[in-house]
This record gives sequence, structure tokens and C-alpha cells, in this order.
Amino acid sequence: MTASRTRKQRLAPGRRLLAEPLVQFAMPALALFALYAGTGEPERRRIRIDPEVVSTLVENRALLLDRALDEHERRGLVDAFVEEEILVREAIARGLHLHDPRVRARLAAAMRFLLEGEPSPPSRADLDRLLEEEPERYRLPAWVSFEHVFFETPPTSNATVLAALRQGRPADELGDSFWLGSRIERMSERELASVLGDGFAARVMATAPGSWSGPHASARGQHWLRIVDRGKAEALPGEALEDALRQTWRERSDRQAFDAEFAPLRDRYVVESSP
Repeated sequence: MTASRTRKQRLAPGRRLLAEPLVQFAMPALALFALYAGTGEPERRRIRIDPEVVSTLVENRALLLDRALDEHERRGLVDAFVEEEILVREAIARGLHLHDPRVRARLAAAMRFLLEGEPSPPSRADLDRLLEEEPERYRLPAWVSFEHVFFETPPTSNATVLAALRQGRPADELGDSFWLGSRIERMSERELASVLGDGFAARVMATAPGSWSGPHASARGQHWLRIVDRGKAEALPGEALEDALRQTWRERSDRQAFDAEFAPLRDRYVVESSP
């Protein structure tokens, strides 16, 4: 085990939090915002370098480089920190945190990250309960592959198009070009619906394989199609299932923690709207 890995394992939870990019971005701005709100007069000309912050900066860079930093590199980190601190203060002085949508989004994301915290790991029973609650959520959906001829506006004769296809006319010689091509591969009903509409997706999934049929109306035009392959819904494989369950657990835990922490913050504000 390298010295850098040992240092990483010893890193305290507070320092690990400081190492998060969103937190590093937001800490100076949030602190200065509180100072503005509390006094109305920011401390613009004095920048205190906290030894713990310097230690965290140095330690994180050493972990990234997998070696110790020399004195020149340490001074460079401090100089970069001071430069960023000055720029953040000046940005706040100019109201960028209020008017720049990118800065506002980053601050809001950082604050959300802080409120959510780090959830406890789920137990096996927790994950099994998620699977029991929504078993269909953790299955690979049924899918279909098909060839189709697309017409943005209806052709002169629907019967002529269908007859030509059933007589062996290549699909790419008929109709208009379609941005996904003349063959759609392994798409689920939900994926089809997002592109061509719910009704079309349902009809395609119900169409028998083998022969050409149509026209089938979609959100983009009319289609003549032939099912060439299909697959049934099936359970996620073991590792993918475990990852999906843990992701759901994390999302729910984050949401619950955020709601609990945000509620008292929301109570501090009265929202008014202009008539």
C-alpha cells in the first residue's frame, strides 16, 4: 500500500467533505454571503489562511499526484487559493451570485449536496424491500427491431406502397428519409414512445413479426413496417440489479435528508408575488 493511499484512508470525514469539488467551490461564497447578510460590510482586505484548509489542499494534491509536494508546490497551492478567494469576493461584490445563472446553479447544487449529507449504507433487507415494492422497475423491458418505410406526408396510394414492399421492393427505395434510418434496432416501447408517440409504440409492440403492414401513424408521419426481431422482458443480471437497487436507495435517502434539512430553511422565508 502506498503512502498516498494510507493518507487517503486517514483523511477525516470533515476533510473528505472539504475535498468535494462542489463544496470547495461553494464554501468561500457561502461564507462571504453570510458575512454580507449579517453585517452588510464585507471584510474585503484581509484573507486568513486557515492551516487546516492549507493542509487539505496539500493533502488532496498529494493524493492526486501520488507523491509528496515540495515547498514550491505548496506555495503555489496557497497562491492559487488566495487568487480564487479574491475573485470570489469580487464576484460577490458585483452580485454575480445573484444574477449569473451558472453561479446560482452551482451554489444551489453545492448547498443541496451539503444538506443531503452522506447516507448510511443499505442493508440487504432494505434492498430486498425495494425490489418487492417495484419489481418491474428492475427488469430489462421487452424490445423490438423492425424495418420501416417512412412518409412525412401520406402517399398517393397506401395500397401501392404495401404491395410493393410485399413483392420484395427494398425499403430504402421508397418513402422519405428518416433520421434514425430504415431499420430500428432493439427499442423498447418506452423508447419508441419518446421518439414517435405512445400510440405508434403500442401498435408496433403488438404487431406480429414476418410480413409488412401499414400504414401506422406516428407523431412524425406514416410508416409501413415489418418486425424482424423481438425480445421479452427479463430480470436485470445480478450485478446490474444490485447497482440499480443501491442507486434507488441513494436517491431516496438523499431526498429524505434534503427534505428534512430544507424544511426549516424554507420556514425562514415569506414568498411574495407581484399581482
